[in-house]
Amino acid sequence: GYVKRTADYISNNIRKTFSIDELVLQSGVSIRTLQNGFSKTYGKGPMSFVREKKLEGVYRELMKGDASHIRVADVAREWGFHHASHFTRIYKRRFKELPSETLAKSAALAIVST
Repeated sequence: GYVKRTADYISNNIRKTFSIDELVLQSGVSIRTLQNGFSKTYGKGPMSFVREKKLEGVYRELMKGDASHIRVADVAREWGFHHASHFTRIYKRRFKELPSETLAKSAALAIVST
């Protein structure tokens, strides 16, 4: 129950900045128990889970975005990524493309579908 409760809390508040202490409070268990529960359930710790969910949110937003009106840096910042080079590195590691390439791909898909 505590892992699902914490994951739901993260999902319902995904655009906010989380601390491990806040997640421990939400879960009602110790930090070690929370980390072990997330590792068993998701194969990663709670903060890695948060980062993954935020990256997925950025990806979805870039894919539906209008390249002429959206800046990658603005979207990243809205999702809590404040260091551009670090964000770009983890985004590329996760999606195998730069965030700007995702945005360009969404623009190309919009043209094809019209």
